[in-house]
This record gives sequence, structure tokens and C-alpha cells, in this order.
Amino acid sequence: MNASPLPNLRISNRNPSVAVIIVNWNRWKDTIKCFKTVCGSNYTDYRVVICDNHSSDDSHERLQSFLKAGFSPIEKKRFSTIDLFDFKSRIDSFQIYGPHCTFPWSQSISPDIVLLRTKINLGFAAGNNTAIIFAKRWFAPNYYWILNNDTWVISDALPSMIDRMVNDRKAGICGSTLLSMDGKIQTLGGYRFLKWAGTGAPIYAGCPRPSEVMPGRVEAQMDYVAGASMLVSRDFIETVGLMDESYFLYFEEIDWARRARGRFKFLYAPNSIVYHREGGTIGSSGDGNRRSEKSFYWICRSRVRFTARHHPEALPTVLAYSVMNALLWTFRTGKRSIFTHSMRGIADAFIKRCVLVAG
Repeated sequence: MNASPLPNLRISNRNPSVAVIIVNWNRWKDTIKCFKTVCGSNYTDYRVVICDNHSSDDSHERLQSFLKAGFSPIEKKRFSTIDLFDFKSRIDSFQIYGPHCTFPWSQSISPDIVLLRTKINLGFAAGNNTAIIFAKRWFAPNYYWILNNDTWVISDALPSMIDRMVNDRKAGICGSTLLSMDGKIQTLGGYRFLKWAGTGAPIYAGCPRPSEVMPGRVEAQMDYVAGASMLVSRDFIETVGLMDESYFLYFEEIDWARRARGRFKFLYAPNSIVYHREGGTIGSSGDGNRRSEKSFYWICRSRVRFTARHHPEALPTVLAYSVMNALLWTFRTGKRSIFTHSMRGIADAFIKRCVLVAG
């Protein structure tokens, strides 16, 4: 479908167009900080879609107030060519903001932006999918930058990933250098997948950032790109499809990579620096000492679902690992509820249901 015209933004043939996708749930302050850093990008051919995943706090109103202070709302009739018929069950409302203006905290021109609000909490995969579909019908971008809202990006983060992607027709997803807030490496690009445990091993985690990195060496180890910062090509989405929404939280990017195996490359852009407060998106602490109970439920559920679907031969060892990990965290924190939620997640994976647990 043709996108509705926006005369204040020109997409050149030389610079691919990008949709920046940010999902918010009860973390409007993080989302605003993330958005501000995106607006400092050295790349200009992008637009932003923020999807508020039916936050239970006042996130949507806070985000609206922030955007109204710096943008002018665009009349929705200008977007009448966007087919939203099949969105009615998902989207409660949406607002489009523009034209461009310069913010005092950004040296660059701010992008056009859409703020979506879903009718229910759809989960991470479906929240991103909803924003991706909207962006596709809005202006059919060449790339989608899926970005956690608990991240801060440097100005060269986006152009560095695009530089890695544009000259390789088989490039499907590109990852960033993810750093914790103290500057230590969380992972370079993505993870190795440990099939028999059903978990990922971050590449070069906990080490100081090296002065020089060979992308090819990292890519040779990488089984999937870290979901906190993924630049995904249009061809990848059209060929492989959207994220599998049955996971709700965790393993979406691992499943995506597994479905794309042999058809697309996973790349790494060393100069794409993204600071990530790991776990902030769902209410867990970055150092792991205060992981939310819901995180244990969802990761166990998704791990077992993924293994049963793609590696059933590993299911016995993955179950053993999940139980042992839950016991370890229970003893470490003294919270019996961690073990309870983990076991419930495993059980619900087998009976194909999900429970929205309290955090």
C-alpha cells in the first residue's frame, strides 16, 4: 500500500529510510530518554513509532504531554491511506506529530513520530509487530530499528549499522555494541546459543571495550542478534515474517534467527554503541539482584516453548537447567515465589497458556 505523503521529510535513494520502533510499558521516563538520544542521531532519514503497550500507569498521557510540547499534531485525515481496519482489535488510539523542529537537547532535526496505544498489553513481540506494521503502511521503510526503551544510543549508532547492512544483499539483522551504564560490555552484537541449556551466552560480556574489533570474528560466533538493538531489513521481514507473538516475552529474537537460518546473515556493527540498562523494560534491575518474578515466569515459559518447537531432543536437559536455575535464584534471594513462578512458566509452556503474573 502506498504511504501517505509527508512533504517535510525527504527520503533519498542514497540514504535508506528507517523506522525506529520503541515499545513502552510503564517506563515513560526511560522511553523519553531513549527518544532524546535517538534524536541526536547523525542519520536523518528516519521516523519513530512509539507503541505504548497498554501501560497500567500514566505513561501514555506523559508521552503525549512530552510530544505536544515539542511537536505539532498532524491531522489524521492526511493519513487516510493507511489501512487500519485489521488494527481495530489492537490499537486503542494513535497520534502523529510533526513537522520538524529543533529541541534544545538535540543538535539535529527531530523526526516525525507516531504514538500508538494498544488496547491490551500485547507482549514484547506483538507490541513491536504492531509498530512495524504501522510503519510499513505509513512509509514502507527499508529498515526497522527495534530498540529497547531502556537504552541510550550514541549519534553514530544508526549510521554504523546501516553501513554494515547496505552492501550485503543477504544481510538480515545487524546488532550493536551493547554496554552497561558503567561502560562494560554486555555483548558484542548478540549471543551464542547453548542448545542443551536453552540459553544464550553473550559475546565478550563483562570485559572492557576493546580498541579494535573485527566484525567477522564476532559474526562467526553469533547465533542471534541481541533484541535490545536490532536493525532489521525489509527483505528479512517480508521473507521470514514478523516475530512470533506466542512468546509474549523472551526468545522472540532467538526464534526469529532460527526461522531465518541459512537465508540471511546476522551482522555486527562495532561502532554502533548502545547503552542498555538490562532488565529495565520489564522492571528488573540491571545487575540481576532484583529480578522481577514475572521475568522468571516468562523466561522459563519461553525457553521450554522454543526448545519443544525447535530442539525437542534437548528438552530433558533444558528442563533440568531451568529447575536448577530457579533453585539457585531462590536460594540466592530467599524468595520462594521465584521457584513457584518458574515452575508455573514451565507448566504453562506445555499446556499452551499464559498467565499475566504480578511483578
